[in-house]
Amino acid sequence: MRLSTRTNLWLTYFQATRPAFLSITALAFLLGMTIGSWSNIQWLLSFIGLTLALIAHAAANVINDFHDSINGSDWNNTNRIYPFTGGSRFIQEAKLTEWQIKRLAIILFSIVIAGGLMLVYFSSMNLLWIGVAGVAIGWFYSAKPFQLMSRGIWGEISISIAWSLIVFGSYCLNNPSSSPDPKIIWIACAYGVMVSTILFINQIPDIQADRQAMKITLAAAAKNSNLSGWYAGIAMTAYALLIVGMSLQQLSWDYLLALTPLPWHWAIAMRLHRNLGNSQIIKSCIIQTIVLVHVFALILIAVNLTT
Repeated sequence: MRLSTRTNLWLTYFQATRPAFLSITALAFLLGMTIGSWSNIQWLLSFIGLTLALIAHAAANVINDFHDSINGSDWNNTNRIYPFTGGSRFIQEAKLTEWQIKRLAIILFSIVIAGGLMLVYFSSMNLLWIGVAGVAIGWFYSAKPFQLMSRGIWGEISISIAWSLIVFGSYCLNNPSSSPDPKIIWIACAYGVMVSTILFINQIPDIQADRQAMKITLAAAAKNSNLSGWYAGIAMTAYALLIVGMSLQQLSWDYLLALTPLPWHWAIAMRLHRNLGNSQIIKSCIIQTIVLVHVFALILIAVNLTT
């Protein structure tokens, strides 16, 4: 019975990290790996790096749950769309305490820091500043004194930077001694911005609870009539980065394929504009947005592998 209880606790800790949503991080890492020559890939270090990136994402999810509990946002949230918004609810459902969630976050961040320093030793000093920046964003997105999640568009900017760093870090891990390929900047930034469309649309059902908790996300700060415009603007920014990169001849024109989902993003924006009060349609738009980020990444990976 004691073993079963301990096993259930470990499973609860694992589920609290929201593992179903870590695939965008795995794709970011694979995106960085596929830029450059396959002969440069350090398979063991890459596996460790991917694992640490996933743990870092999990840690950020967990510390976000802790701070959304103490600021009241998750407690006040009656409009959440399961399982996409409103956090894991493990604290609110008494599966774990706030202290257990915070302790889990600290342990996960500690693993990332220790493992990251090992990667720096065996690969490149460039990974040091990438790792420091990534961990800082993961922690201070939710935590004081910065609480980037509560500072309007700075939340989206920080998420864009964080996922750009995963792409760039993966590339540097496998190309420690070579000068960076210019296209890594455009691809990494485009993917990072695209990931922030998920953050933004997930904020929409939580607007009321976030405002009550003084958690002023971009969606909470915006007028309802402008939400679809913000969504479209973020997505179009990601596409524009690729277009600029191609125009400057730092990306080949093969990357035009990555613009394939653009009309779908535009259609989602129009659907949001007409149906903000319909939770089922909002849920559908959230799911489609997550799918589109995966499609966008897979197209970029495919082009990397063929050019």
